Amino acid sequence: MSHKIKKSYGTMFYVSDMKISIQWYKTKLGLSPSYESPDWTQFELPNSHSICLHAMEAGAAKKPENDGILIIEVEGLDSLLDSFRKSDVRIVSDKREVHPGAFSADISDAEGNPLSFYENTAAR
Repeated sequence: MSHKIKKSYGTMFYVSDMKISIQWYKTKLGLSPSYESPDWTQFELPNSHSICLHAMEAGAAKKPENDGILIIEVEGLDSLLDSFRKSDVRIVSDKREVHPGAFSADISDAEGNPLSFYENTAAR
């Protein structure tokens, strides 16, 4: 199966306090979450792009170096990862299930900037 980039999915920000962060986006930007949990909260923007809040892991001393990660929705994540491996793209985090039937993997570009690729196989 080949891969296909579908669209920009969202930009992910790591947060240390999900409740405070959710409240900030609600009160300061007037947004309502389309999905909310202690680990992941998502605010849909009008242009089909989302602000995604990801809870930092318990005990994490600080946020990841590159905060604000563009998430790109794809079809054929396995094929895309294979092409990355063949072209020596640095895979930072290999394919993992992020919720039932949905998977993501992270790479870094030539300058070390992070990109996250997301495929929801359950939505097909």
